[in-house]
Amino acid sequence: MTGQRLAGLILLAVGTVLLLVTTTDLDGSWLLVGVGAAFLIAFATTRSYGMLVPGAIITGLGVGVVLDGAGLPSPVVPLGLGLGFVAIALLHLLIGGASEGWWWWPLIPGGILSVTATVELADIENLGAYLLPVVLIAVGLGLLLGRRGRKGPDPGVPPGADEPH
Repeated sequence: MTGQRLAGLILLAVGTVLLLVTTTDLDGSWLLVGVGAAFLIAFATTRSYGMLVPGAIITGLGVGVVLDGAGLPSPVVPLGLGLGFVAIALLHLLIGGASEGWWWWPLIPGGILSVTATVELADIENLGAYLLPVVLIAVGLGLLLGRRGRKGPDPGVPPGADEPH
């Protein structure tokens, strides 16, 4: 897809959402969802990771803002944003990105945002003070101990990079 077609697609989606906001009872919070959806549609047609990242983040944030405007507790905004980050990793894996060693990075901000927002939504007193550190420790240990016992090249190192020149 050319840059001109991609820009046209994004403008078409944003214009459509603006027209819907103007002519219906929808409020401006839907604009974020529309912009994010435009990037996700561009991702679906191009398979460009550069469209997936803003698409998932903006859509997740937009859904959180819309739900907050509908009267749900305000922690739905960071929860939506966190789930947007998690969606980056999931969608990337669905299209076969598991072979790339860096697919998991969105799970870090997504996990932190989602867990803290969920704890706040659940209104469990003092659980957040213990849960986040325990999750961070568990993930850190998993990353440190995960390579133990596995054979083969490090997936984060390009082939031939460890050979002498």
